[in-house]
Amino acid sequence: MKCFKQYKQSMIASRPDVLDHIRMLVKKGVSDARYFVWPQEIVSSGRVHGYIMDLVDSSYAMLVRFVLPMSLKGVRFCNTKVTVDAMLNLVSAFNVLHMTGYSYQDLSLGNFMFNPETGDLRIIDNDNISINNTGSGILGTPGFIAPEVLSSRVPNRYSDYFSLSIILFHIFFRAHPLEGVRALVPLLTPEKEMAMYCSDPVFIFDREDARNRPDRDLQGYVIRVWNQMPAYLQGAFQVALGKEAMLREPRKRIDESSWEKILIRLRNDVVSCPWCDAEMAYIGRPLTICPDCRKPLGTQYAFRTDHYKYPIPISYNCALMSGNLRYCDTGRGNIREIEIKRAKNDHRILIIKNVSGKRITVRRADAQNDVLAENAMIAVTAVKQIVMSDGTVISVGPLQ
Repeated sequence: MKCFKQYKQSMIASRPDVLDHIRMLVKKGVSDARYFVWPQEIVSSGRVHGYIMDLVDSSYAMLVRFVLPMSLKGVRFCNTKVTVDAMLNLVSAFNVLHMTGYSYQDLSLGNFMFNPETGDLRIIDNDNISINNTGSGILGTPGFIAPEVLSSRVPNRYSDYFSLSIILFHIFFRAHPLEGVRALVPLLTPEKEMAMYCSDPVFIFDREDARNRPDRDLQGYVIRVWNQMPAYLQGAFQVALGKEAMLREPRKRIDESSWEKILIRLRNDVVSCPWCDAEMAYIGRPLTICPDCRKPLGTQYAFRTDHYKYPIPISYNCALMSGNLRYCDTGRGNIREIEIKRAKNDHRILIIKNVSGKRITVRRADAQNDVLAENAMIAVTAVKQIVMSDGTVISVGPLQ
């Protein structure tokens, strides 16, 4: 199905070039239909001006709803792994945008729609996209646009890196990374707002500047989740939103390739209790007791590869991705090749499923070899090694 975005007459009057900009986007074509709801056709007749695009399925919700309380029609991703999948999809979309020579001009919580069950992404309002280092006439939304753009510099991929970090933080922590106690004053004047987002931005968990910490009473959620996160994720945001990257050296912002590696590791480190499905973070040592149901977690297993220097804990719904196995171009590292399922007769028994699209060899603990076709499965405890079709060797053993 299709839908129509119509511009107000005042918009056309103030920006007569907007329709030419849309024509350029239509002519160049969609960057990637997996992510972008691209303008398909211009409509301009009389007092009706706008463009036609695909209608987004009703299973998707605006990102703004993911940061609202449930009582205000908020929604949640179904689990932490899906939340990270959503973040990986966003990183891949930005990479596609930049690889095709574009940059985004006006990011906000209203530009992104996610499926809360799968993490799939649709980016709308793509009339905000323009050629890299070329202005589209849109300044952007304060709080999401880089400080240098608010100071009248032309948006580019480095200003997009800033915006990407802001949106990633929103998705995972359900809070704005620059809006701590400074945003909670009774009257946020334009001057104070400009300081908070442009001339003097302070990340709420800045390593050295504590002026803008989250309020413990009103922003307890972001504090609690931040304290539960592994140090490498905290450090990534502290670099991406540190003062040097925000104000002095945009080239030190974290790009899509680096975010992909960090997020793949984060997804690997989210483990599930075999009894109650509670999620917990692996932080270098296995837990012995579930913090929710208090039942023993028993023997836990991990994948290990020569390419990836960290153990990958094995639990329900975890996956070995291409980025765990070999070097991959950005946007290709999050392709799943091995998934972990549950046995139908006992959900505590974990099963390896081959989803690589090719046959793989399994070296069993009893020294026998099996060949697993696409979608074939075998119990984790029966496996000693997996050999992928390209020769990549994965060992399976106790998590230590």
